[in-house]
Amino acid sequence: MARFSAGTVIAAGFRLIGRHPGAVLAWGLAYVAVALAPLIAIFWNDLPILIGLYLKIMQSLMAGVAPPVDDPELVRAQGLLVAFEFTQLGLNLLAVALVSCAVYRAVLEPERKAFAFLRVGQQELWVLVSMLAFALLLFLVLIAGSSVAGLVGQAVGTGTWTGGLVLFLASCGALALVIWMGLRLSPALPMSFAERRFRLMEAWPLTQGEGWRLFGVALCLVSIILFIQMVLAILGQALGLNLPIGGVDGLRTFLSDPAANLTRVGPSLVGLLLMQILTSALSFTVWAAPFAEIYGELKSARPPAPKPAA
Repeated sequence: MARFSAGTVIAAGFRLIGRHPGAVLAWGLAYVAVALAPLIAIFWNDLPILIGLYLKIMQSLMAGVAPPVDDPELVRAQGLLVAFEFTQLGLNLLAVALVSCAVYRAVLEPERKAFAFLRVGQQELWVLVSMLAFALLLFLVLIAGSSVAGLVGQAVGTGTWTGGLVLFLASCGALALVIWMGLRLSPALPMSFAERRFRLMEAWPLTQGEGWRLFGVALCLVSIILFIQMVLAILGQALGLNLPIGGVDGLRTFLSDPAANLTRVGPSLVGLLLMQILTSALSFTVWAAPFAEIYGELKSARPPAPKPAA
């Protein structure tokens, strides 16, 4: 017998949106503020260099030639791009941990609703640490599975139809293993939040026998989030929320006088920013709230540990 209702947990995010719409919008704003604002502030002076790298690469590709790898400006821009990507990754992880904890708090600790359930403290730290360990574990499993799939394919012979099929099936098996492990460990983040300590493998016994139900829930949530994002993207296009720059040549023209041209695209930028806040808010809530509720239901359904004999 299932220990949680799939239909009930899938709707958890929508119930949360109905109860706390203002808090949900605050979560979207917090995500954009933490993940995007510092990134722009840090790399504002280097944005022309990064965009120039994009222009050079696009021009080379359009001309059918390889980008000049020995170009000093290109080398410097590539170094900035690496720093930009690592900074973006770090800020995104911080923002995800912050907003995820706010969603978990709204589901598991609804009485702590001050500041739109947003905090910066021990719970956020442990969720961030667990999130990093979770991602690292799945990455290592994927690498190991892909290596095994490659060895199997080589043993059969990748140059043959049979070998290609075996390699494809083995790669699908490796991906399926990662998805299965991710689902079995999915309560680890709300568990770390609720118990205020590092939790990862402790989620494994909690989800025993619930793999297929978790897969169905995750599949439904991904479909719902994609639908929400598609609807908001269509709405944004209908409202004219796009940057009227016009391809590579338009981007070059824009960079020739960005201060003057910014006034032309300013309203669209504001609209796109508001749309990003709304998209982030809805996506985080629809995804995170069900897993917090799953953890709560599985935790309450687990029988208490037997007391030691006197």
